[in-house]
Amino acid sequence: MKKFLLPLLLICTMQTAAQKSSIKSVTVEPYKTLSFGAFFKGLSIKSEPYSEYIEGFNFEWGYTYTLKIKETELRNPPADGSSSNYQLIKVLSKKKVADDYTFIMHLHYELYLGNSAGEVTSPFQLIEPGLYRYFDEINIEVPQEFEADFAAVLNAEKNKEAQFIIVSPNRIRMVSIK
Repeated sequence: MKKFLLPLLLICTMQTAAQKSSIKSVTVEPYKTLSFGAFFKGLSIKSEPYSEYIEGFNFEWGYTYTLKIKETELRNPPADGSSSNYQLIKVLSKKKVADDYTFIMHLHYELYLGNSAGEVTSPFQLIEPGLYRYFDEINIEVPQEFEADFAAVLNAEKNKEAQFIIVSPNRIRMVSIK
């Protein structure tokens, strides 16, 4: 009986030690950033420390958050994913940013894989002249003065970065592009 008890105890101890969890506070910026997955690009939560997704957290553009989260290190993380899992415990604060708050966001034309395997698609959807939906996430207002530079992104000629202000929780306005 003792022969079986020691190996069983060792296995249980190793499994417990292999997956560690910790509780921490993180700050989430009022905008998302471009992230690169194995076969796609997308917008992800910008937080400190960096995390692409926080389970149970509903992000709203234009607000800075302080969150209490549980970080769990994964025993067998996916090759193209995070080595940790993040879960919301509590929203400690949610503060609206000032109307003149600006941020930089990268604009990339290609999404890589689209609706069918191997298809390279655009993350931009034209809503009306000067207004685009980006990654099915946020509406971007492009003032006429920036249309020529923005056209280079839409025509897949060049990826650019632009400065934005937050107009509403689902809309941002370009204020410069380079």
